[in-house]
Amino acid sequence: MLRSLARDGRLKEIELATLSATETAQLVRQVDPSLDAAGIFAESGGNPLFGLELARAHLRGDAGPGRTVEAVIAGQLAPLANETRETLVWAAAHGRPFTPDDLARAARLDDAELLSAALGDLERRGLIRPIGDAYEFTHDLVRQTAYRALSQPRRKLLLRRIARALEAVIGRAADMAHHAALAEDDEMAARACRFAGEHALRLFANAEATGFAERGLRQVERLAEGAAKLELRIALLKIRVLAAIGPGLRPLPPLAGTIAEATSAAEALGLQAAAATGHYLLSVLHQESGDVRRAQTSTLRAAEAGRAADETTQARQLANTAKD
Repeated sequence: MLRSLARDGRLKEIELATLSATETAQLVRQVDPSLDAAGIFAESGGNPLFGLELARAHLRGDAGPGRTVEAVIAGQLAPLANETRETLVWAAAHGRPFTPDDLARAARLDDAELLSAALGDLERRGLIRPIGDAYEFTHDLVRQTAYRALSQPRRKLLLRRIARALEAVIGRAADMAHHAALAEDDEMAARACRFAGEHALRLFANAEATGFAERGLRQVERLAEGAAKLELRIALLKIRVLAAIGPGLRPLPPLAGTIAEATSAAEALGLQAAAATGHYLLSVLHQESGDVRRAQTSTLRAAEAGRAADETTQARQLANTAKD
């Protein structure tokens, strides 16, 4: 009917602006003056229908946005073509902001024209909007509704695919760790924390490196015993120690016992590179605590373990020995 009226020149469209924070607060006060109007404004993005229904949901004590909001959003998503809906689902799992390249890598959408058409359709419908070279959802409630519609097994599959796609992208290790953790893939999450921590160390962002190391170590504890767990643990312990002795004068963590245990286990499994790293970390801790004798012993043991490892490890341990 609307298209017919527009064709006949009998339709006048008035585009309504979103509400301001003050206007949203006035709307919320009509429901209940005690509600958090600022929080509801942030959630609704100034959309009056969303704001009103969120206020009613909060008044009822609901954790979600409320049935009316979800029904409206579901109505917007219902007429989407299959390709467009699939693009929206991947975008919702990816989070915001996201780029076309992000979706193409994760969803393996090889047809660039198809992806462009799907994103264009979502933009025309007001579901996403461009921000520079990326996109974001017009309202995070739309993303939440599309994301919650996924079954738990499919949600984990999408998140795992996104994390694996990010592994090949330099500088996206933190995003990889986030998605891998949501997918409950502990090994991938720990590996991503290692990448992110090493990157933070190179940038002298030691506080961030410490955070990634601690997150990764928590993920490692959930892994089955074996070589992969040991190598990841020692690599993350290395980040934790080096972050403490770098710029910022942070106190050294009490990790000598943990590192010694991991190093002995690595030697028992023949993981010479990991064992060499463990002995090196012990030498650092002993040196920092003023125990020169034990530092020298650990340094020599690191060099000895490094001789049986690969050439890169050999060179690194020889350099560490000379430095110490």
